[in-house]
Amino acid sequence: MSSHHSHSTVDASPAPTLTVEDELRLWPRVLDSIVCWSNNLRDVKVIGLDREQGVIVCELTLGPQHCNIAGNMHGGCAATLVDEVSSMALRLRDHQRGGHRSVSVNINTDYLAGAPQDSTILIEGRCHKAGRTLAFLSCEIRDKSTGQVYVRGSHVKFMMQASL
Repeated sequence: MSSHHSHSTVDASPAPTLTVEDELRLWPRVLDSIVCWSNNLRDVKVIGLDREQGVIVCELTLGPQHCNIAGNMHGGCAATLVDEVSSMALRLRDHQRGGHRSVSVNINTDYLAGAPQDSTILIEGRCHKAGRTLAFLSCEIRDKSTGQVYVRGSHVKFMMQASL
């Protein structure tokens, strides 16, 4: 009885260098590939990014599907934005290592003020450090017109090792 072992190889070639314009065109397809990116968040648009700094800025006009009974952004919507947009910042910065898979270890969300329906918000995700096993991220949600901060979040992710 013979057994067949397959060996996978890791492509060590550097990731292709994309312009900011190329990156901005790519992100809608990336967002569509995220399973938990619900229909309620499909209106989020990536408007800026900095690969070297690990920063991504998104924009969303809050509709009724994003809000609670009081007419402000629902806390669950805000927490999802903190999770997803900070993870996007990690993916952006971690591209050189092949975009390791990661899972959340801790997410902390501070709700500082209510973001009213029909307001346009900016969601800024930031990767502060991506180590071998942990990544430290943050996210801030603020009003596009006034700059008022509605939500601040911190996020720690465990970096899963690729199986070879």
